[in-house]
Formats: sequence, structure tokens, C-alpha cells
Amino acid sequence: MKKRFDDERLILRACDLYYNQELTQTAVCNELGISRPTLSKLLNYAKKVGILKISISSVHGRNHFEKEALLEKKYGLREGIITESGCTMEAQHALCGQAAASYLDRVLQDGNVVGVGMGAVLTSCISQLKPQRALSGLSFVPLIGGLNSISVAPEIHSNYLCEELAKKYGGTYYPLFAPARVERVQTRNELMQDASVKSIFDMAKTM
Repeated sequence: MKKRFDDERLILRACDLYYNQELTQTAVCNELGISRPTLSKLLNYAKKVGILKISISSVHGRNHFEKEALLEKKYGLREGIITESGCTMEAQHALCGQAAASYLDRVLQDGNVVGVGMGAVLTSCISQLKPQRALSGLSFVPLIGGLNSISVAPEIHSNYLCEELAKKYGGTYYPLFAPARVERVQTRNELMQDASVKSIFDMAKTM
């Protein structure tokens, strides 16, 4: 392989065929008379020494690309998403909801159990969801109980949002009949031992 790395023309030819002419790896290997593992090593070597430089063009969202990567690294996130700022709170909710809807529809797989919180952004997310794939066996479970305050709109309640998500995807939702907050630890412990409440959190643990 050392000899292959010394052959600059071969490396350039491999890069040109694969990236510029967009041939498949099999086609490039046939053209150059090399194996696929050798081609992979040549391309990696080309990037390492600077012969091949790949850049991301200026597209919408690039402003936050580097910051998203930093967030993922710092907090161990699978994927971090940063949106533009909205001129009003409602506009900000819509932007965040749109980004969340796109992400959710992209990552959902058959048989997933989805934990659902509450709030205006999640409400916006669900209202903007337009499922692009037919999925089966999805389950939606609340991660938080209801709030007693009469000022909280019912459409941001986790039970309601679970039901709406289930309608979007044809899945099953499991309502949680418990308050989000209680005054005593004993009350909390008793609720967590209730069969209907415990079953919801047991499902959530499988996510």
C-alpha cells in the first residue's frame, strides 16, 4: 500500500472519478484496477494530506452548523438543532416547532416508544407534522402529568399531545392520569406505585 500512496497521479485520478465524475466505488475500482478497500484508503489518505478538501457550501442553516456540533459534543447529544430567532414569541415557537417536526419524522422507526412532554413548542411541532413515511407499532406516552393551574391551556397538556401524535402516525397513545406536581413526597410515592401510573413510566424506560 505504501507504493499506492506514493502514486500521486493514482490518488488524484481516484478523487476525480469518485467526487467530480460521481462514479460508484465499484466503477472507480474497475477503472483503476484496484480493490474497494484500497480505494477507501486512497481517498482517506488524500483527505489526510490535503490533496482532497471537502467543504460545506453556504446554505441555509450553515450559520449554526458549527455551534450545533459544539452542543452535541459538550452535552453528549445525538443531534443538536439551532433555529433562527423569531421576531415574536409565537414566531419563535413556530420556527422551533418546524425544526422539531422535521427531526421527529426523520428519526422515527417502526415500533418506537416516544415520550412526550408539554408546552407551546411541542404543540407547534405537532401541528406542523406532515408524516412522510408509513410507520407501524408506534406508542406515545406522557412524561409529565397535568398541571392544576386553570391558566394552562389544555392543548399543551401531554395527554392531549400524545393523542394528537398518535392520530398523525396511526399509533397508540397511553394517557397519564396524575398531576405533574404534588405537595408531599408520600403522595408522589403512592402515585408511582399505582398500576396505571407505573405502567406509563415503565414504558417510558424502554425508549
